[in-house]
Amino acid sequence: MLRLRAVVVALALTAAVLTGCSPASNSPITATPTPSSSADAADLHWPEGASADTRRCSDASAATVAAVNTTITNPQPGEGVSVSELQAHPDPSAGVWILTGHISAGAGASIEVAWATIADPTAQDFSGGLRSVGEHAATISNAPPLALPVNNLDGSGIPSDACH
Repeated sequence: MLRLRAVVVALALTAAVLTGCSPASNSPITATPTPSSSADAADLHWPEGASADTRRCSDASAATVAAVNTTITNPQPGEGVSVSELQAHPDPSAGVWILTGHISAGAGASIEVAWATIADPTAQDFSGGLRSVGEHAATISNAPPLALPVNNLDGSGIPSDACH
């Protein structure tokens, strides 16, 4: 019961944080992560458009890529100003989709960047809110940062189970 209460509190905090997202359409986010089945209810909270059957990595739609690119307002010297594609990974433990892509860093190098949303990023009419994930995206994007539990040692702030 204590674990369930902690999950409910974590979801409430995630929903509260995501409600303040800067949506591409400038409209408030109204979706709340919900479990996909009663078996998932205790531990997993799938974001909109995802379930236990969702592929681990899916291509984000062109509308999602465009929405992410509109948040890139502060590129660093020598870096690109957009991502050309994004991979979407549902993270049911956080109730969000993690969107990962790469931005040019010059001399053939690239830097991995990530955002999060509770809306389905594979939808052709994506208009969900976005949060930057990790230090680099928070630096280049005007999307408010979202700190997710990170289980990697690279210092990126991007969860290691996201699509890379």
